[in-house]
Amino acid sequence: MGKAMMAARLAPLIALALVGCRNSTATISSQRLDAAPVAPHRLLVFADVGNVFLNKADGDEEKIFSDDVTKSLAGCGITVDYQKKRPLNTALTLDDSEKRRDDRGLSTSTFGADTILDIQWTSQNSGIGVAASANYTLTLFNAQARKPVWTAQMTFVSAWYGGQRYAATLVDRLKQDGLVPAGCVTPAVPKA
Repeated sequence: MGKAMMAARLAPLIALALVGCRNSTATISSQRLDAAPVAPHRLLVFADVGNVFLNKADGDEEKIFSDDVTKSLAGCGITVDYQKKRPLNTALTLDDSEKRRDDRGLSTSTFGADTILDIQWTSQNSGIGVAASANYTLTLFNAQARKPVWTAQMTFVSAWYGGQRYAATLVDRLKQDGLVPAGCVTPAVPKA
């Protein structure tokens, strides 16, 4: 086999190896829609993360994400109930959240959420030798006022430690925007 042929066959493997040697990354932009203070005590998270967490090398990345967010916010007095949405479901409405029941048969009204965070996967890009990236729309609702109080757009590139990176980015932004106490501990992201 000629050198050119060998190089052509090895190029995708080398690209995959390089992609796999770095941590996941995330960028987020957000906007407060209501200046009224939001002080969540019982946060219901409805999430459709798409297929970006298919890399199971670190374990179940979506579970790591939900556990890290739950633990971080619990440390500052916020109870979190994490529920998966069906893939490609339309964006959440408050009426949907009130009718929804989780796997344990509890309705959202039984949980008594005062705030609801909707995480909606909107698009994804992937290819050979390229880490999967996904775009998300996040909306935080004040359940009593029945209106959104915060929205964000996140671009997430999945590699190693995706669940931790996603959780850390989300918690940091919620703290930065004054939606959760500044003392909430940001989930740790190991080095790749």
